[in-house]
Parts: sequence; structure tokens; C-alpha cells
Amino acid sequence: MDIKLKNQETLSIIVLGEDSGFFKIIGYINKTQVGYLIVAIAKENLYAIDAQVELKYRRMGIATKLYNFAEKLTKKKIYPNEYLNYDAKSSNDAVEFWRSRGLILSNGDKIFDC
Repeated sequence: MDIKLKNQETLSIIVLGEDSGFFKIIGYINKTQVGYLIVAIAKENLYAIDAQVELKYRRMGIATKLYNFAEKLTKKKIYPNEYLNYDAKSSNDAVEFWRSRGLILSNGDKIFDC
């Protein structure tokens, strides 16, 4: 699947391992891997286990496109790993990303309130 980014570049997406309870979405621009998202499927929700966008490709909407694709693919809402693993830490970039998706951190790096 191909998706247009803010800068009009094309993000190509592939999905690996959909049947295992986890899956990985990988994004490419011009055949170069620029980011990925690893998701756990649990009951009616998805949980973002790990995500990374290469530094030079950040702030282009790639992470947002990967997360939105996961939700569209499964018709489930995605939540941060902290919902499953309260000991997980979030980077400052992750905190801002989740805030932009409408989730507010209650203690700065761990527990999210909807």
C-alpha cells in the first residue's frame, strides 16, 4: 500500500506476521526503510509495543501514517505500550506523539488517561 506524506513523498507500507498476535508495519520511501511499528493485538484493542522513525525522516507524518494504518487494518484503536506494561518508559517524542492523538499522560512518562 502506498500513502502520500505531507511533503508529497510516497510512503510504501508492508505488514508482517498478522496471524501471530503481533504484527509489524514497515514504512519505506524509495526502497529505504524509514520506520516501523510493532503492535500487539489484545481483545478489542491494539498496543504499540515498539516504534521507530529514522531521525532524518521525523516530523513528516510517518509515525502517524503507520499508526493510522494499523487501526484501519484491524478496525481497533491503538494504545501505548504503557497500558500493558506500566514499567515501560516513553521518550519525549513519544509523549508528544500520544498527546497529539488525544491521550494525556498522568505522571509524565508512564500511565495514560483517556
